[in-house]
Amino acid sequence: MYKKNDKGFTLIELLAVVIILIIVILIAITRVKKTIDKNADNALKANALSYFKTVQSALDINKTEGGNLKDGIFSVSELSENGVKVDGTKPDDGFIVSDNFNIVCACLSYGKYKVEKTGDEISETLRGSCDISSMDCDSYSSIRIFKYTGAEVTYIVPKSGLYKLEVWGAQGGNAKYNDALNVGGYGSYSSGYVKLNANDNLYINVGGKGNSVDYITSPSTITYDKSTGYNGGGYASYQIKNSSYGGGGGATSITFSSGLLKDFSSNLSKVLIVASGGGGASTHKNNPNYSGTGGSGGGFNGSNGIPNSTTCYNYGTGGTQSSVGTFIACSRDGRTNRGNTVPNAAAFGLGGNFSANGINYNYAGGGGGLYGGESGWHGPGGGGSGYIGNTSLYNKVMYCYNCSESSDTNTKTISTTCSNNNATSNCAKIGDGYAKITFIGSEDPNDSYDDDEK
Repeated sequence: MYKKNDKGFTLIELLAVVIILIIVILIAITRVKKTIDKNADNALKANALSYFKTVQSALDINKTEGGNLKDGIFSVSELSENGVKVDGTKPDDGFIVSDNFNIVCACLSYGKYKVEKTGDEISETLRGSCDISSMDCDSYSSIRIFKYTGAEVTYIVPKSGLYKLEVWGAQGGNAKYNDALNVGGYGSYSSGYVKLNANDNLYINVGGKGNSVDYITSPSTITYDKSTGYNGGGYASYQIKNSSYGGGGGATSITFSSGLLKDFSSNLSKVLIVASGGGGASTHKNNPNYSGTGGSGGGFNGSNGIPNSTTCYNYGTGGTQSSVGTFIACSRDGRTNRGNTVPNAAAFGLGGNFSANGINYNYAGGGGGLYGGESGWHGPGGGGSGYIGNTSLYNKVMYCYNCSESSDTNTKTISTTCSNNNATSNCAKIGDGYAKITFIGSEDPNDSYDDDEK
């Protein structure tokens, strides 16, 4: 008689075995994944530590031998431009904050992940991109840097004490017509010390570079940014198949209340410090009398536009401590009143020019400043004036490119031939403006501080 095999597996038993195998496999996969992730985290962290070491070595060299890597905030691209070379994987993005030539705060991005550093602490690998506003860098650095963003930034004073303020105005726009090129005037530099209390608010508006006009007649092409120099720079314009005119550079201002510089014409006591913008350049296709370099942003007086010719020429002059720039015309051209289409005159906080970008107009923008530089018909614009007259400031000074000097305490101005793309103390600024606030300590603000010692 046939007998049933009692040693065979039932369906339930087989399912149980399969489930156990699946659980074992899932546990193994999870452990393998954790091991892979941990190795990847360790690799990214090792790359970040190697990068921090490389940057710190570069800072050490700059400290002893000089260079552009000083105290401040540097992006990964800026570090590369200044000679920081990486052994291994280079970060995709990120920044380094240097204080006294030491890395005190940093974030490096690698794909979807980042590694942060605050003080001596290095984070594990985190998801997300680097954002300085989400990090507590102020607790580790005595310096805050403000670059051009086209918007106001509020700075909340972290602790009571003495602070050094440094501001750089923006350059005026260039004007190019085929192979002929004239350059916009440089932005100025202002600095001073001020006593501030914890939780005070300062409002920073960093000037934007005046727009440049690049005109090529054949083929008919115009490269033209229709924005303007933020914080007071006059607009750019051009005349079709005739000439091009750069916009004025914007001023960089620090104030006690919110607002652009132009908003304080009746409330000067709220303006703490200003660095002025340069005037826009002018280039005519075949008449050098109507071409020239923009006047640089000034200290107590903005610089005039600089014509290429010394015969018959037009240009805008710079603003002063109490008045706007004016228009200088060659009487032979019949344009003693700046022509038939007269732009808006310069004003407090505003360089001269139209209220919108102009086509078929012939005016370079004036530079922004305490008082703006004027535009000039078929000529370069003048630079704006700087400001250090607030009585809260101590040991204050302004530097500007080939400009008029002053020895008065509230308008002290020193002329320089130094100009740089990087924000450099006592040096005129190429490109966008810049601002820097440094905590000095709790000393009496009446004590003497020498900029050369800092």
